[in-house]
Amino acid sequence: MSASAPTGAAPRRATRGAELWAPVTIVAGLVLGVVELLLWPHPRSPAGGPGPGGMMAPPDVTVAFALFSSIDIALLVALVAVYLRTYRETRAQFALGLLVFLVVLLFEAVAGTPFLFAVFGLQPGNLGPFLLLGTILEMVALLIFLLLSLE
Repeated sequence: MSASAPTGAAPRRATRGAELWAPVTIVAGLVLGVVELLLWPHPRSPAGGPGPGGMMAPPDVTVAFALFSSIDIALLVALVAVYLRTYRETRAQFALGLLVFLVVLLFEAVAGTPFLFAVFGLQPGNLGPFLLLGTILEMVALLIFLLLSLE
């Protein structure tokens, strides 16, 4: 009898390529961010200049916000895929709850991306640096969540 697995416990199934999911997801998010920046519908305004909703965030902050926001979206899509597979395999209500929560977070991330702001002619305004900080913290949390979910 193995000391690492209790009697009757199912053997832990290794996820194929789990160690690659996080880096591939981050690169996919960066590619999405670069594509968004290339397709940006409005010319960038001068740093801190007036915009439709007041003072706009400096262009560097908006670019960083767009890139980190795209990484967040990619991480959420990866997490939705992980928990969708988990729910299909186990039918566990907890996995279903996490799946619903992650889908709602995904919709929130898409709705809050600066690219979508620009499509509708809006700017992050003077909240840009604070939105960027929140997006970076969210990215770190989602990355940790993905790494733990793939163990």
